[in-house]
Amino acid sequence: MPRPPKFRRVAFLPEVSYFKPAGIPLRVLEEILVSIEEAEAIRLRDLEGLEQEECAKRMGVSRPTFQRVLESGRQKIADAVLHGKAIRIAGGNFEVSGAKHHRSQRVSVVREHNKEVTMQDLIQEFMAQKKFAVVGATDDTTKYGNEIFLNLRSRGYEVYPVNPRLKEFEGIRCYPSLSDIPVKVDVVDFVVPSQVTEEILKECKRLGLDRIWLQPGSESETAINYCHENNLKVVHDVCVMMN
Repeated sequence: MPRPPKFRRVAFLPEVSYFKPAGIPLRVLEEILVSIEEAEAIRLRDLEGLEQEECAKRMGVSRPTFQRVLESGRQKIADAVLHGKAIRIAGGNFEVSGAKHHRSQRVSVVREHNKEVTMQDLIQEFMAQKKFAVVGATDDTTKYGNEIFLNLRSRGYEVYPVNPRLKEFEGIRCYPSLSDIPVKVDVVDFVVPSQVTEEILKECKRLGLDRIWLQPGSESETAINYCHENNLKVVHDVCVMMN
């Protein structure tokens, strides 16, 4: 019988979990996945400057294990920086303040109508829909909100941009809020900071919009938990342009 996984202790979850080289479209980038515990090891040793023994103690692992986790994280980040790859911080076996997590960007399992549904199942369901709202769509060509909007349109989806600062985008009316869209969209794609996401999710619940796609950087534990607690289907840690 295999031993159960050992959860590493983590004291910090990064609010920003996705990084990419400037000026290179996400769809052509190779992606490096840095686990939550690898990021924590780097934080403790390189940012906080703690001795290895103290780092290992805080994460609840042996010194050799800590060293392996640290070296793995450092090597991945060096690879991404030197070879122009995107970095996603997600997944792993860890616990925060006593709560255990086992998160992976593509194999997360949720409960829906008393049956298990994998993240990949949700992605397939979402991509089979027709109408997307992109919260955070923008005319700034350096932003993900611009690239994601154009990407979805180029693939034949009916896309509704949501941005209270814009009246029109690419010849299409831009809506100040989800409530202003004249039709009921199938999927709400978030490309905004996590604090904004957490507020707009309440509007999704009120409007009965139950397919939520949280782009890397727009998600938070609070947002994900809100979706689960309010029966909103949620895809996270995955970019819609990669599917």
